[in-house]
Amino acid sequence: MTEEVITDGSIAAANESAPATTEASAAQGTPDFRTMLPEEYRSMYPEFKKPEDFVKGYDELVRKMGSSISMPKEDASPEELAKFYSKLGRPEAPEKYEFELQDDSAIDKEFLGKFKQTAFENGISQKQAKQMFDWYNKEAQAVESYYEQAQVEAQAKAEAELKVKWGRNYEEKLDEVRGFAKRVAGDEGFQKLEKYGNDPEFISLLATIKERFVKEDRMTTQPAVQAAPGDYKEEARKIMAEPDYRQNEVKQAKVRELFQKYTNQLNLSK
Repeated sequence: MTEEVITDGSIAAANESAPATTEASAAQGTPDFRTMLPEEYRSMYPEFKKPEDFVKGYDELVRKMGSSISMPKEDASPEELAKFYSKLGRPEAPEKYEFELQDDSAIDKEFLGKFKQTAFENGISQKQAKQMFDWYNKEAQAVESYYEQAQVEAQAKAEAELKVKWGRNYEEKLDEVRGFAKRVAGDEGFQKLEKYGNDPEFISLLATIKERFVKEDRMTTQPAVQAAPGDYKEEARKIMAEPDYRQNEVKQAKVRELFQKYTNQLNLSK
């Protein structure tokens, strides 16, 4: 068996070379991975110190690209546009839009359906559609409230004018006009007219109709006309034939009035 003889000189040489290799490795530290890259890439992205930094950064880039939104081209297909609008937050269908409506909302169902359809066709997101709808609903309620207040004020003004016109007979004439409307329209028709029952202008109109077309609770097809001359004369003779005529100044004045009307009618007929 051959034995390798190591001389003291060889051992000493080996002992001397070992510390030198360790010191060189320590001096060099961890090898720079950039030396493995092509030279034009070595100075790029100095913030990445280790290979895993590159991997982590690329992973984040892929994630961002996956959630990014690209503007569709002008000739984009309906499918591409639908995908784009979906990413923006548009619901799957028009009826999927959700809005909060109050019980007294001025928005009707037909308008609501058209609003949803238009929003969907234009790619409006749920958030945008809700903001637009809430604004419109608020404005519509404000307009409705304004006209309601204006109507109340106009009605109060008309009622005040009617009270001045009718004076102390206001309540009496009011009941009279309403009774007239019920007789003319019937129970069913009067129920439909009741919504106008508190409208002073409508009441005044009914009073005018009653005065022009009604005589002794009977409807006529023509406005009331003045009596013929003979009627005035005949009525005057009847009053004059009454026993107390000569002592009753009121009746005497009535007769004079009738004869005056009789004379006026004769002059008009000439």
